[in-house]
Amino acid sequence: MALAPLVPVGFYLTQWYWGKKLRHAPGVKVIILHNQSVLLVKSNHGSGDWTLPGGGIEQGETIEQTAIREIQEEIGILIEQVTVHGTFNTHGTYIRPILHVVSAIALTDAITLDPFEIKSAKWFLWEDARQQPSPILRQCLDVYQSTERVKK
Repeated sequence: MALAPLVPVGFYLTQWYWGKKLRHAPGVKVIILHNQSVLLVKSNHGSGDWTLPGGGIEQGETIEQTAIREIQEEIGILIEQVTVHGTFNTHGTYIRPILHVVSAIALTDAITLDPFEIKSAKWFLWEDARQQPSPILRQCLDVYQSTERVKK
């Protein structure tokens, strides 16, 4: 009889806790721009696709404060010119029901990953970022582009 590989109970408890906590909390996705590139990440807790960094809004935080905190925590980059572009409902296609799309300018392209949160990060040209398979990524980029066109 084959035995299933042993996985620490803590792994399952962590997955359960984060699944419960995130299911109802709104989130922020941040389009970080630097030298005509956008930063994408691969999370340790998702599909494995390239996506935008971000996270959940904590009680008492503004959307902008969340963006600054999450980016500093996950990838160690200081950002400025934080701008909210829009909000959309993920209709159950993502762990967070509501996502706020934010853009920011990176003060540097040097990245320091939080290895618990982020598997890898990479600067992409805009066109290459749009070619990634993540529907949430594409929807965030669409929200950003639609508000940027209005400004011009």
